[in-house]
Amino acid sequence: MARPSRKRTALLLYGILLVLPTVVLGGLHWHQLWLDYQHALSNLPADAARAADRLVEQIRGPLQERLERAQDLGFDEFAPLRAEPPRGQNDTAPQWQTTALAGSAPEAGVLGWFSADLDRILNAEDRRDSEPPPPYFIETGSQDAEGRARIRAVAESAVRHLIAIGFMERTTRLRGYRIEALPWQRIAAHLAQFDPNTASPRPIPDCLGEHWRRLAGTGEEVVVSEFFLEILNGPEGQPVALATRRVLPEDKPRSDDDLPECLSDMRRDFNLLQGMVLDLDWLLRTLPRESAEHLGPLEHYLPPGEAQKSPGTDIVHHVNLLAALGFAGDVSGLGQRAVLAVEVEQRALDRGFRAQTMRFLGVAAMLVLSLGTGLGLLLFSVNRELERAERTRNFVAAVTHELRTPLSTIALHIEMLMEGWAQSPERQQEYYLRIARETQRLSTLVERVLEKSRLSEAVSNPMDAGRERVGDLSKAVEAVRPLLAAADARGGLDVEYDLAADLPPVRINQESITSIVVNLVENARKYAPVRTGGEPILVRTGAEGHQVWLEVLDRGPGVPEAERQRVFEAFYRIGNETTRTSTGTGLGLHLVDLQARALGGRAWVEDRPGGGSVFKVQLPAHG
Repeated sequence: MARPSRKRTALLLYGILLVLPTVVLGGLHWHQLWLDYQHALSNLPADAARAADRLVEQIRGPLQERLERAQDLGFDEFAPLRAEPPRGQNDTAPQWQTTALAGSAPEAGVLGWFSADLDRILNAEDRRDSEPPPPYFIETGSQDAEGRARIRAVAESAVRHLIAIGFMERTTRLRGYRIEALPWQRIAAHLAQFDPNTASPRPIPDCLGEHWRRLAGTGEEVVVSEFFLEILNGPEGQPVALATRRVLPEDKPRSDDDLPECLSDMRRDFNLLQGMVLDLDWLLRTLPRESAEHLGPLEHYLPPGEAQKSPGTDIVHHVNLLAALGFAGDVSGLGQRAVLAVEVEQRALDRGFRAQTMRFLGVAAMLVLSLGTGLGLLLFSVNRELERAERTRNFVAAVTHELRTPLSTIALHIEMLMEGWAQSPERQQEYYLRIARETQRLSTLVERVLEKSRLSEAVSNPMDAGRERVGDLSKAVEAVRPLLAAADARGGLDVEYDLAADLPPVRINQESITSIVVNLVENARKYAPVRTGGEPILVRTGAEGHQVWLEVLDRGPGVPEAERQRVFEAFYRIGNETTRTSTGTGLGLHLVDLQARALGGRAWVEDRPGGGSVFKVQLPAHG
């Protein structure tokens, strides 16, 4: 009962110290992987929203750059010409220069620029005129007549819309502004380019040049608002994108009665609407496509009308781009064109989770293999230790038995001799022979134990194997016949020999061959004794190729296949030592194996056809 108990204890300790912590840590790691995956899944909508916000900010950048450049322009840049002050004392007329906007094509995203004067229309409304004058404006930035006509039409729509929204709404659009002190020369030069009759830029009046110096030294503080983004219905009912600002005097300018009539018209109250017409295709298609390069590897911009890559799995976030950029007005006319869609791949997240799962399972499989190997090695080690302990116990029991019998016999016959039970010389001689035989038995037992130690060292160090020579195996076996005959009461009639002649020479140590043959024959006599009339034990030699062999064949019960290797282990005997009736210590076959290996060969056992066992020792031929 001790052996299973020790096994269970070892397994329990192994499970507690190694298996259980590994399983717990593996389970915690897997649980954390699952929680991270679920957390990432729950964050996908927020990730898509953040990706859309980043994309909107990337789009806002180019638009903001254009607004800032336009905001930095002087108000008189929104006209074909700009008046420069006289350069010399003798120059009395201004120097006219083409403005930057009129002298170059609009940059990408801008269709054109315009400047419109709202003052007279607003004054006409105040007077309730039945026919308000047309909106006077100038347009710049278009290279062809069709483009200029379109910008002029858009400007008219912007003017009418601004007037229609009323004073309070117009005032709220002036939240961000700056105040500039401007000379009246620049103001008049800009206003002079508005034609109240033809609603188109007109040549600079001559009287402005004639009376230029009379405006010198006078100025006005002007309010310049920030650009206001807006979506309006254009002249053809199509949505247009505008960025407009207001330019108007902080206080109403004072009239000067002694100025000429033409100059008085230029030095009038003004209310300018300046702006640029933005390209909606650039805003809604080009910019998002270019800005999408800044998205992450799992984030994708979906152009309007493009289907999802994986409907139902990937997450898509929609944003009204124009509203996100700060455009006012009704964008319903644009439909899906104004909707920005960003898709975040769930498939990549799933692939990552599957990859982590496979790595986890791979590591788990390696751990299971390692733990299984460790458990197997532990079981093997425990079994070996238990078997070693069992064999040692069997050996102790066998040696105790083997020692007790001859010692008891020796003690008994000595006592009988001392007490005079054997009076005749013949009986005394018989007792002396028995004492000598049992003493030899004790000596043989001790010699076997010592021989095991010597042979184990010889196998580990072949150079110290003993006094080997090259000789004939059959002759070495023949020399053992008298010893085997003397050890048997029948004179060795239970053993037959079939020794081949002219065998190839092998390494021979006569003591080793004697030990091999004697141990094999005694083993057969012990476990397969020859009955009267039975088939005797057969000792034979032979050769096959470069191998020379010695066999001892019996007709005993045979050796189970599972025990065939173990019977050559030290102290191992089949069965239970406490119930065994046969004598022995379990060293005989082990000594055979050690002697064979010391001579460079090997020993094994196999079944004999017809029943019984064949114990075979094979030695390599010399040379």
